[in-house]
Amino acid sequence: MMNRSLIIIIIVAIHCIKLHDFLNTMGEKIDSQSYINGNVRSLNSQQKSPYDCDTPPENYTAGRTMCRSNDVCGFGEGTTYSWCFVDYFHDWDYCCTGPCDYAGWSYLWCQSGSSWQYCGNCLTKDVQGRPCLDTFPCGLHLEDIDEIGRFYWCYVDLEQNWDYCCAPHSKCKKYDDKTGWCYVGGDKQNDMWTYCVLE
Repeated sequence: MMNRSLIIIIIVAIHCIKLHDFLNTMGEKIDSQSYINGNVRSLNSQQKSPYDCDTPPENYTAGRTMCRSNDVCGFGEGTTYSWCFVDYFHDWDYCCTGPCDYAGWSYLWCQSGSSWQYCGNCLTKDVQGRPCLDTFPCGLHLEDIDEIGRFYWCYVDLEQNWDYCCAPHSKCKKYDDKTGWCYVGGDKQNDMWTYCVLE
């Protein structure tokens, strides 16, 4: 049985890694910030998006998740597609090797080596119509794994309020006279659809 001090050290280390990865996603130009009880409380300069809308940089996945701090997208371990690790528990995601656009289809996609992948859009909104943070757009992110699958979501403010967002290949479409409906994620056994604000 592990001693209590070692367990506490491990827990603190995991939280530091998550904090480091989160703060790395907050943009390129941040003069000062304070981290209190899991929330970023203040930013003294304007945030800059770390990528443009058409082509994610080498350290972002097709789903707009930032690669973990010591990894970049590439063709590792003999694969024919580009990918990177997104956390320290060996979860990974595909990366684009070309632009993310519609290119004749009704959903966003990109080349990933010899295959293609759905990709995220950096000017996204949550299912309630609120804009996602430029520095944390709609995507499959590190924290989104739970018992029933992975979900598309984003932060909508610096207090870490979040909500689901429509998957890149699932626009909010009319469900009845008043509401929209879109796919937000899941896994092979459990797909999740939710109501969304029609534009």
